[in-house]
Amino acid sequence: MERLTLWEGAVNDVQKRIEEALSLKWRFIQGIEGGERPEIDDSNWEIKTDTQWSKKDGVAYFRTVFEVPENIEGIKIEGSDIDLSFCFPSGVTAFIDGKEVYSYKFWADMTAHPYPLVKKARSGGRYLIVFKVPAGDGLGTFWGKISISYVEALLFELNSIIYQIRLAFALSEKAKKLRRYVEEALNILSPEDIKERNWDKVLEDIKKAEVILEPFRVYAKKFKVHLIGHSHIDMNWLWTYDDTVNTCLRDFETVNKLMDKYPDLTFSQSQAHIYKIVEDHNPELFEKIKGKVKEGRWDITASSWVEGDINMADGEGLIRQILYSNKYISERFRVKPEIFWSPDTFGHPETIPSILASAGLKYYYFMRCGKGIPLLRWKGKDGGELIAFNSIYNNRISPETIIPLLIDYYKRYKIHNFLFVYGVGDHGGGPTEADIKRKKQMDEKPVFPTLEFSTTHRYFRNVEKHKNKLPVITGELNTIFEGCYTTHSDIKKANREGETLLLSLEAVLAMASIKGIKPDEKKLEELWQTVLFNQFHDILDGSAIHSSYDFSDKLYEEIKEKRGLLIKETMEKIISDKEDACLTVFNPLGWERRAIIEDHIVEIPGYGYKTVHPDKEIKKTEGVRNTGEDEYENEFYKINIDSKKGLIRKLYDKKNRCDVLIPCNSIPEDPSSWWAEKAGNLISVFWEEPHPMTAWIIGNIYRIDNLLQVDEIKRHSDHLKTTIEIKRKYRSSEILQKIILYNNFPFIDFENDVIWNEEGNSKEGVPMLRVNFSSSLKAPETYFEVPFGAVKREGQGKEYPALRWAGQKDGNYWVALMNKGKYGYHIDGNNLSLTLLRNSYEPDALPDRGRHHISYRLFFGNASLLEINRVAMEYNLPPVVAQGRTEPEVYYPFIITGNVLPACFKKAIGRDSYVLRLVELSGKKEKVRIDFTEAPEKVYITNSVEKREKQIKKKGKGLKIDVSPFQILTLEIQF
Repeated sequence: MERLTLWEGAVNDVQKRIEEALSLKWRFIQGIEGGERPEIDDSNWEIKTDTQWSKKDGVAYFRTVFEVPENIEGIKIEGSDIDLSFCFPSGVTAFIDGKEVYSYKFWADMTAHPYPLVKKARSGGRYLIVFKVPAGDGLGTFWGKISISYVEALLFELNSIIYQIRLAFALSEKAKKLRRYVEEALNILSPEDIKERNWDKVLEDIKKAEVILEPFRVYAKKFKVHLIGHSHIDMNWLWTYDDTVNTCLRDFETVNKLMDKYPDLTFSQSQAHIYKIVEDHNPELFEKIKGKVKEGRWDITASSWVEGDINMADGEGLIRQILYSNKYISERFRVKPEIFWSPDTFGHPETIPSILASAGLKYYYFMRCGKGIPLLRWKGKDGGELIAFNSIYNNRISPETIIPLLIDYYKRYKIHNFLFVYGVGDHGGGPTEADIKRKKQMDEKPVFPTLEFSTTHRYFRNVEKHKNKLPVITGELNTIFEGCYTTHSDIKKANREGETLLLSLEAVLAMASIKGIKPDEKKLEELWQTVLFNQFHDILDGSAIHSSYDFSDKLYEEIKEKRGLLIKETMEKIISDKEDACLTVFNPLGWERRAIIEDHIVEIPGYGYKTVHPDKEIKKTEGVRNTGEDEYENEFYKINIDSKKGLIRKLYDKKNRCDVLIPCNSIPEDPSSWWAEKAGNLISVFWEEPHPMTAWIIGNIYRIDNLLQVDEIKRHSDHLKTTIEIKRKYRSSEILQKIILYNNFPFIDFENDVIWNEEGNSKEGVPMLRVNFSSSLKAPETYFEVPFGAVKREGQGKEYPALRWAGQKDGNYWVALMNKGKYGYHIDGNNLSLTLLRNSYEPDALPDRGRHHISYRLFFGNASLLEINRVAMEYNLPPVVAQGRTEPEVYYPFIITGNVLPACFKKAIGRDSYVLRLVELSGKKEKVRIDFTEAPEKVYITNSVEKREKQIKKKGKGLKIDVSPFQILTLEIQF
């Protein structure tokens, strides 16, 4: 193969020289108008050697002149078609010789449909190319290139023979008798002819070599490459929702026309919301798509409402993604996708195989955070598994993109079917005529595989027959872009609130339905669809433009308003006496809980309600005692909160007789001095060096400002709690913090009202606000809540995602930090930090400026994973309170006994029955008993999306059931 190496080296040299010949030298300027005019003198403009600039500095112009050469590296150009391709993520207006030829406000991408600069070019022709880019936030970037048809045709032939010989050589390793044909073909090819640019001879020799390689045809064509045309469409990333709509309509229209023109072309599209856009805005086109689906050529891969972030969606949120997508797709198209399409999400929690398998899904497609294994079986702790394929989602069809992957794939698995996803993506695009043309060119070659326009389901069903050949992996596939778990805290908090508000609403509606009050399921579905839309990865990850968050914030305000009205209407129908001074308090969680309601501590049954009498005498309890300067004590702990710094110097667990946090003792020689950096509740500003992609990437820390001074500290108490109120300032920002010490609860709450005026920029970098607690555990293991579970990770100074809590444990003793709407945790040894705010400066220049209410809770003591999760859920899902009395004054549909977590209680979709989901967290087989207030008629086990699997036996009002380790068990109950 030495000769092939020489040939390939000669080809690479030619390609490099062609690229240099066609590289465009750009002149650049900002702060002027009319830069597109041909008569403008640009001789004093900056010659741009890179493709980045600050959009804040105004409108930018890029100018160049392209002159058609007579030849390039001996390739005649006369008569060629010349195209101009470019991509400007921030939008552009393009001019040729002063005439506007293209304009797009947002992501301007001409990859799918290059601009025809000239047909049948003549040497010496000159073309002034000018790009005008609007001002905006962050950094600008672009790429642009010239392609010439005669040059592209030659390069295809030069590369095709390389990859045909590579595939032939791989095939000959098994069929040794064919090896001589490889050698004969190589002997025909002369690298010297390439160096001498003797192209007629080169092309003639390639044809001769292909004739010699003909015996490989029968073997090569046994390989089937399933070509999956796809358009990756980001929701509201660097553009507005109107542009998202236009992109969806454009791509569906374009692909439909291509499919009419090329009857063998297929297409796969994910995201149910995209289909809804087309249905709402172009019903005629939607009907055409339904026709393509019936033909089997349009492959629906939409098992989620959008391609959301799956590290920050709660387990129930992920189930709703699948549930409502399935409902929509099955109602419109009468199909049920079996694949979860997740190419661009920034990480994959270890519970995904369990969750998706519990919903009836079998296959998984992803790009990021793989382990370098293209095809695998991904197994969950409960035994549920997926066949997963890992690849780039926006490929183009060519020998160099397909053949190396195919050879590696076959060596690994000895499977003849291979998946190849192609199509222009991000701002859509999909398959192009260039892809189709290139596929047809490759079909004519003897030693290329069978290329088939296919579907993902066709590929996976075929490869499923060979699943025993595939490696099995377990655990998470995480993470990339850790900044995304904190950037844009407003969308993070809104997502948590959206999920919890709707889970609470579902439980209220289910309870009301049992009492004969029919819920409005359509309104509930619409509310969920809105929350699910905002879980799209670029939105929820904080990496979209400012206007995207203006749009999402309005959606969340509508959710709160509409949800509030539904709760009000439903509770009014339940309440028998609305004029009564009593309160009806509903618990949206599945276990009895204690909660503070109108200065009373109330015990409320799971998924039930209780009438509270506010006028009854308040029970007096032993309060938090102020036992000395800066020292407080209740029945659970002793705490020292330094009045000069507002930090926790000592926290002692009385019940377990141990320090919770590392004590900050005074230095003997100077009692007023102590090591504040290890104190609890230490709030610090970390400054990242300026760097690209600030929304996504946490940069190097060059400075840490610890907030060690307080402007004011106050203390006030009532019969339920003591509150220490602390005012802090940082530069032009203010933090008003309340540390709440309860009389009757063994945890500490922190409520923070923040006016944050800091700003990231390319000079100072990125300010990031964190709070830290240093646990006193000797050998801590660190755990993070993930959807329907918890994962152990090493605390090595890295930012990790978690849902409602992360914590450290030693044996059964826990120190956990819980949150309401934060997702980024930083763990380093015994340091447990929660990232609160972060001021990246691109693509949105001003995220997290303004007012914030930030809540976190410190929990400690001997506990199980189940107890940790229950406390965190109680922290996030408050009781629902309504004015008036109910009859009876206490009601609950059932009581659950057993070590499982009730995750939801809701009305079943489309049936007069109810769904109860139970999750086992600790890896133990559990015997669970459910005692019903009213005996159910039937109980079924269903999958997570409510498809019945089997009916289970019950006795009267009681039901016993075994729950397997880590199982996600869904029950359907008919009363």
